[in-house]
Amino acid sequence: MTSVTRVGYFLEDIAHAQFVTAVVQRVADGLRLSVTHDVRNASGGRGRVLHELRNYLRDMCAGHLEMAPLIVVAIDGNCSRWQRRRGEIVDMARRAGYLGNVVCAVPNPHIERWYLVDTEAFRKAVPGSNPRQLPARKCKRDYYKTELIEAFRAAGVIPQLGGAEYAREIVAEMCLDRVARRDSAFRNFLADLRTALKACC
Repeated sequence: MTSVTRVGYFLEDIAHAQFVTAVVQRVADGLRLSVTHDVRNASGGRGRVLHELRNYLRDMCAGHLEMAPLIVVAIDGNCSRWQRRRGEIVDMARRAGYLGNVVCAVPNPHIERWYLVDTEAFRKAVPGSNPRQLPARKCKRDYYKTELIEAFRAAGVIPQLGGAEYAREIVAEMCLDRVARRDSAFRNFLADLRTALKACC
């Protein structure tokens, strides 16, 4: 690893922060790229993410902050189309004059689905757990959050952070390409992330 790339993050909550930074680290390691994780926002939901991102872009493009070559934004899809969510973020960056790369992670409908998509990885990361095979997509509120908690309970675990504290272990066991085949939103994120990180090499 020869160069260091600073990645700025704008994320809805700790579940996004732990999972998304772990995926970025895995992909960067595979490219032999050293990255630093600069988490600028990881709370407050979608509205707070977009507000803080807008302020960050304004200050960075005005020269008040060091330019980050890559920004990763994670917001739940909430059953909206990936293109729509991505479009509003990319348009915001373009209007601000940002010249770096923007990668959007839009788990659909919620981040907890990504924790569960690779059941084999989940079982390895949390021995004794019993995650169920997931439906293609279910928009019922809290469906995936409940499934995630139940998978931990089967192992006798009550996660204090809703499962976020196990994100690194789960991601470490994942076959990223298998997850991409099973979940189109993850596939979009992974493809954009790989392209952006390669551009930073």
